Amino acid sequence: AIKTLIILLFSWYAVFSRGVQKQIASVSYESIIDLVLLGALISGGLISYHATIKNGGVTRATATERIGSVLILLSGIVVFKQEDNLILSLIGIMLIAAGAIIMITGKGRTQKSKWLLPGLISAVIVVISVVFVKKELIGKLNSYIALALALTVALLISLIAVFIRGITSGIGRVPASEIMFAILSGICFCLSVSLGEKALSFNHD
Repeated sequence: AIKTLIILLFSWYAVFSRGVQKQIASVSYESIIDLVLLGALISGGLISYHATIKNGGVTRATATERIGSVLILLSGIVVFKQEDNLILSLIGIMLIAAGAIIMITGKGRTQKSKWLLPGLISAVIVVISVVFVKKELIGKLNSYIALALALTVALLISLIAVFIRGITSGIGRVPASEIMFAILSGICFCLSVSLGEKALSFNHD
């Protein structure tokens, strides 16, 4: 919930700093349904990712992220027919996949396998979210508004999950280091999105 809040604030800042907030009034009911579904996907992905960290550690969580990257790249080729530099893309996909396998099966691996299912769910959710945005929202709605509204839904779902689990009474006992980690994690995500946007604009130019 803390990480989602940081990303949400960044998203709304992007909306208002670009002066596109007036477009919110024109959002259709159909787009609202799409955004609620996208917000649910984002929230589910975050919950699955943190379950992977809890049960398998950071290394395996990172490895499942790499698997998600492989699936996204494959969807770009198969679903969206992005076949520029196809050979290099396939080589990159194989190298990323090989790195993920090494991280999962390397020395010091845990005997527990509770991390595997949420990790795979997290990777698949990321891919579905990307395909969903590409096919359903881009072109219908400003991408910054879409992200901000979807993250608003994701934050609400995260807060509901916190209350359902009955852990609100323990919020005050969370170590400051863990809160700082959640904040820095959200900031790093926002920076990666900003840099990714810059890279895409340079490529477009």
